[in-house]
This record gives sequence, C-alpha cells and structure tokens, in this order.
Amino acid sequence: MWEFSTDALYVLTRAVREGMPVAFAITAFIGLCVGSFLSVAVYRLPTILERMEAHDDERDPETTSFNVATPPSHCRECGHKIRWYENIPILSYLVLRAKCASCGFRISVTYPALEALACLASVIALWQLRSIPLIVGAMVLSWSLICVSAIDIREKIIPDIIVLPMLWLGLICNAFELFTTLREAVFGAVIGYLSLWTLCWFYRITTGKEGMGRGDFKLLAMLGAWLGIGAIPVILMISFTTGAAVGILFMVIFRARLTSAIPFGPFLATAGWIALYWSNAITQAYWQGLRIFNLG
Repeated sequence: MWEFSTDALYVLTRAVREGMPVAFAITAFIGLCVGSFLSVAVYRLPTILERMEAHDDERDPETTSFNVATPPSHCRECGHKIRWYENIPILSYLVLRAKCASCGFRISVTYPALEALACLASVIALWQLRSIPLIVGAMVLSWSLICVSAIDIREKIIPDIIVLPMLWLGLICNAFELFTTLREAVFGAVIGYLSLWTLCWFYRITTGKEGMGRGDFKLLAMLGAWLGIGAIPVILMISFTTGAAVGILFMVIFRARLTSAIPFGPFLATAGWIALYWSNAITQAYWQGLRIFNLG
C-alpha cells in the first residue's frame, strides 16, 4: 500500500509555515480548479434539485443522467463540447474574449468570478494560518460559502445538500478541536439556528409577513458548528449591518422601494468568512471601543 512519505509531509509543512512561493502557487492552482467546479455546481445544482423533486425518485433516468459531472461541460446555446484548453480557469475566458469558440454566445462572468474568489480564499487561508489541518478546513468552509452565496443570488435558495453535510463536518472537525471546542460548536449550531428563527418568528407575528427563508437559519447554524457560539454575535452584527447598507444603497440608486427581497445568504456567508479569521480581533475592538466611549 502506498503511504505518504514523512519527508514529503515535513517539506510540505515547512513550506506552509515559511510561506514559500511554491506553497502559494500550488494553493492558488487548487483554488482555481475548485472554483471551476463550483461554477458548474452553481448552475447545475438547482436544476438537479428541481428534477429530483419533480420525479421524486433519485434513480429516475431524468435525475441520474444530469449531475455536476455529466453531461460534460458544453455551450448552453449551441451544445459545443468544451475542450480542455477552452476550460482553463480564467485564462480561457480571457483568450476566448468571453465568447463560445463555436457560436460566439456570451459566457457569463460568473465563471471566472467564482474561480478567482475560490483562488483568493484559498491563498488567504494559507496566508492567515500555519497548520495544514486548519488551512484545509478553512478552504473547504470558504468554498462552500462561495457556492451557497452564488446559488442564493441566482436562485434565492440555500440548498440543504450543501449546508447540512457542512454542518455535520464542522461538528466532526471540532470534535478534534480544530477551530473551537465541541461544546462551543454544538451550542453555536443551536444558537445560530434559534437566533434567526426567533427573529423571523417575531417579524411574522408583528407584520404578518415572512422575514427570511429557513435556509438562512441552517446556514447560520452551519457557521456556528464551524466557528463556535462566540462567532454568532459577530456574524449577526456584520451581516445585518452590511445587508441594511446594501438595501439602502439599492433604494437610493433606483429611487424606489425594493420590490423583491434581497438574498440574505451572501451577507451571512461573507460575515462568517470574516469571522473565520478575525472574530476575536473584532470582538476585542468592539469592547475596547465601548471602554473608550464610556471613559469619554
């Protein structure tokens, strides 16, 4: 049986700790490849879920013949099968000038954007952390948040097929105290869900309207499972502040009331990603600011 060489592990660990260019280059490449996969998943997952609900049978040919792997990547307009050199992350988009090589159909900027985001998130994980398990965990969490955000923006849904497995994975990781203790992770998941559920329930009682989707509850529970209960206030503060700011900005730009709800998932995901690295610093700055204000 092939075994991972301890020498290779030592070299990789040293490269990560010392921030060698090779480690950053490999990480960036991995991020680009994952981003390319995410760009496909963002477009296909909602369709897959719709077909599964319509046929109510995961073994139905309509559902099994279409997934994130099959059929191979192709132009949605003319069906042109994407060759490998037309599928190089970001580079192919630039070389092809954002058009299909066969019919000239416009390629969405979503593809290179997701590739760039996944690459950037991966490099930042390597830059901020110096432990391989922490880096891998941070990258996996970041990739899932990117995917969830993009789907919520396009379809206004947060798929359970991503959030629930990631919630359990966060609890498993923290059973080994990767980011926090298991106790903190469990209470983070519970309080994360209940906090938004309570706000939504209160909003519905007072206004008779739904304030947000239940996918948001599960997303915050997932973040709590990964980052612990201490990160929940930071995530809520950042997400509500930025969400309100964007909502006001939209109303100012379009000079009208919003006719449709703004997806809240991307704000939660962004706040969760920020809390992943800077939750403690933000909390300390907040309390220090209160002390200065009180003294003043």
